[in-house]
Amino acid sequence: MKCWIVDDEKNIVDYLFKTINWRKHGFQEVVSFTSSKEVLFRIEKGESPNLLLTDIRMPEVSGLDLAQRIDPLTKVVIISGYSDFTYAQQAIRYGVVDYLLKPVFPEELEELIEKIMPQLSIKKVLEDVDSKLFYLSLLSGNLPQEPDSLSYWQHLLNGGYVLKQARLDEERFLPFCLNEFEFGFVLEEYNRQCKEPIRELFDIIFQTDFKEPIQRHEWTKDLVQQQDWRSLLEQLDKLDVNSTSAQSIFLKLNILYHIYKHFPFLLQEFDVSQTIHLALADNLDRWLQNLLPLSNHLTQDAAINISSLQSYILENLDSPLSLEILADKVHIHPTYLSKIYKEKTGENLSQFILEQRLQKMKKLLLTTSLKIKTITELVGYQKPQNINDFFKKRFGHNPSDYRRIFKK
Repeated sequence: MKCWIVDDEKNIVDYLFKTINWRKHGFQEVVSFTSSKEVLFRIEKGESPNLLLTDIRMPEVSGLDLAQRIDPLTKVVIISGYSDFTYAQQAIRYGVVDYLLKPVFPEELEELIEKIMPQLSIKKVLEDVDSKLFYLSLLSGNLPQEPDSLSYWQHLLNGGYVLKQARLDEERFLPFCLNEFEFGFVLEEYNRQCKEPIRELFDIIFQTDFKEPIQRHEWTKDLVQQQDWRSLLEQLDKLDVNSTSAQSIFLKLNILYHIYKHFPFLLQEFDVSQTIHLALADNLDRWLQNLLPLSNHLTQDAAINISSLQSYILENLDSPLSLEILADKVHIHPTYLSKIYKEKTGENLSQFILEQRLQKMKKLLLTTSLKIKTITELVGYQKPQNINDFFKKRFGHNPSDYRRIFKK
């Protein structure tokens, strides 16, 4: 989930950003802004968080204006130093869910977050979910290793949603089909906590359950990482690959989980339903057999789609784009990503990122009236001087002079 914190005083946004453990509450992305005009710019581009914490009185755009313009599914909390009843009335009219007075204490903010979590739109919470990773980690017992998927699972349970075979007339989230039946998370009238998710979900989806202790096969991860498909097949041959037992399905889901984690391109053509279907009968065995003639050892080069990586960079120029973050996106080592990118494009990855940021900065200077500090933040730099030097070297003028000379 995403949270935006907006206040024209930097010390306030820094305090709110650091005062609680946002990740603990399921917020994977928390962004702070000192320019409300930048926030409005993002809103007009169609961006929106799950939660917006904003001051009311700001010199560029007021918090109430932001509340009025943002996606109705976003929950808005006003944090202000003004105990003005008129403001409070307006805030309620614009759908603001709470109104806190400064100074805000950590326990007060924690209590607020806990209070509004059930109100967050499940539709908005799940809009960025990788449903394939979610189901593979859930059904293979690897949910604790996936913080984002674990957060989605907890939010669904806390909201009263359970995974079940769904009727066509029911609203369901994260749907998939298996053996001509449709499954999804459906809201139930009572909140039932799932104490043993693996056993219960296997009974729901595969009509089988664990009658004995769940066996975890650590070797699956090692063989997948080593790309030792032949040994994987040998291990599967020791089993009854046509077995419908829970242990057999569980083992194959573990293999699929690690394949998707380390070599996602191998499953990119499969949707959730098709991926889960590979765990049934001898489907995984036959699929792995098909990999052997292509290559006994797939190289990581195939995992890197340069155009997709560049598209991600262009869409996230305002966010951190370190080599480690990008390598994590394509599931390979940072050093290897740097090497392969240079081999395939002829330029360093860092050079590409800098050039795109400079081009975006130039465009915003010429087409908007945003402050230069705001523009530098929109291209991923919190300190203007860091990019201003690069800009002058690239275009021959500092940003202020460039705008004055070339903006018509």
